[in-house]
Amino acid sequence: MKYKLLATDLDGTLLNKDAALTPLNIAAVKKARESGLNIIIASGRSHESVKRFNKELGLVDENSFGISFNGSVVYKADTMEVLFESLLKADECMKIYQTVKACDKDAPLILYTMPGDIVYYEVKDDDIDRYYNYTHMKSLKVADLRELITNGAAKFLIRKEPAKLQKLYNELKDELKDVCELVFSAPHLLEFGVLGNNKAVALEFLTNHLGISMKEVAAAGDNYNDMEMIKAAGLGIAVANAVPEIKEAAGYITESDNNENALAEIVEMLLSKG
Repeated sequence: MKYKLLATDLDGTLLNKDAALTPLNIAAVKKARESGLNIIIASGRSHESVKRFNKELGLVDENSFGISFNGSVVYKADTMEVLFESLLKADECMKIYQTVKACDKDAPLILYTMPGDIVYYEVKDDDIDRYYNYTHMKSLKVADLRELITNGAAKFLIRKEPAKLQKLYNELKDELKDVCELVFSAPHLLEFGVLGNNKAVALEFLTNHLGISMKEVAAAGDNYNDMEMIKAAGLGIAVANAVPEIKEAAGYITESDNNENALAEIVEMLLSKG
């Protein structure tokens, strides 16, 4: 088979608008694996948040892996053992926190520390409520996020109305360009991760671990945090609902969007290549 591994983004790619897996996509994953094409989820979410989708897809055996936090973690999906980890350092976290608060003291910052099973926040906010309800994560209000970053963090993020978030991004990008990666994973989600790290870095680690080439990898996504892996893979795939820049970078664009079983279309296309 030309491709041995398909790395797929989760939200906006594998999941539909209701953040659910469709029966056709579940069946497609099973067919792919039975045909020798392994599939992993490469998500901006924490691995704890992705766990239930791996289980629903049957990606919980010894050949199941995953990428979380936009490439900061590579893990075994059966045992949740972390194989690769690249976290923000304490001083980087402090700089992010101070810079964001200087621009907008009320910015609804969300913090993930390892192992990534809890969402931490300072002020109750509708956007924060929407975030942890959507991801089904535990949440914990704390007095000061800075008290939790002494050992570093997996990532910060802000969920906010897209126009306001774009304005905040424009104010932050120059000051933080040498501190962290700023990337939109959705129009309403701005994420702060390790400088120089992304899904492509994690995917290259995983291919080396598995003893395969990046040329044997296909990668599918819809948003800016998928850009590097789409460019690095042997075949980069954009779903029909992807942002224009992702479509421009991709070698294949699906006819179906994430609400129309785009992953099932992708699997059929890859299997047809033999």
